[in-house]
Amino acid sequence: MISITGITISRYRSILNLKIDIDSTRNLIAICGENNVGKTNTLRAIDLFFNPDNYDSSIDRPTLKQAQGAQALTPK
Repeated sequence: MISITGITISRYRSILNLKIDIDSTRNLIAICGENNVGKTNTLRAIDLFFNPDNYDSSIDRPTLKQAQGAQALTPK
């Protein structure tokens, strides 16, 4: 059985940098927040980890960094 103890997402869609530490003694995880804060993008990034063939650079790169001409655009 896979046990995820932490998640780090960088440069994916609207997420520039996110780190989540998961307490292994709990059996339930909830991702809550207001509209447009990145809940769905967090779940998409986790899905992308398990299904890397689903990556589409035209929609998965952060558009804000592209507009600013930043150096590192690829999600990590």
